[in-house]
Amino acid sequence: MAWINYTSGNISAFEEANPEAVVVVHEDDVARTALDFDDGTCRIKVTVIEHQKITEYRALTKETAEHLKAELTCIDKKRLLLSYSDSTYGQHHANCPDLIGTERLCAISRSNEAGCHRLTVTESTTDWDAEVPGEYVQYGMTGAGSDVKGDVRISWGHSA
Repeated sequence: MAWINYTSGNISAFEEANPEAVVVVHEDDVARTALDFDDGTCRIKVTVIEHQKITEYRALTKETAEHLKAELTCIDKKRLLLSYSDSTYGQHHANCPDLIGTERLCAISRSNEAGCHRLTVTESTTDWDAEVPGEYVQYGMTGAGSDVKGDVRISWGHSA
């Protein structure tokens, strides 16, 4: 059997030419708490939805797997900088690193002794409600309240 040898085109062209080699093995939305801060004067909580997808690219030569890995690997999650202002307790700042955007991590493994390889791509995306230029998103808060920005929910207020 011949393995797919494709080292000159982009991922879209590869997927179009080899649809049988692309298998989505898992897709799910996962909710998690990114920050749960309470210092006795104020509280800030950030929860996010991560859209997770695991895709396998099968029946590849090692060179093809390496070519696709180089194109697909992406670490483009931006941090969320929070500023809480309160007339009684002053300013509080929190930083949630690697939170908003997309991250794709790739791993190559050998499938058999005949030289077949597999590329596994684990993708995680968390959306903000607008385009995020630069390296971070800044969000300011006063008083008490909550807000939803895309897949990110922020709540804040005084500690009980």
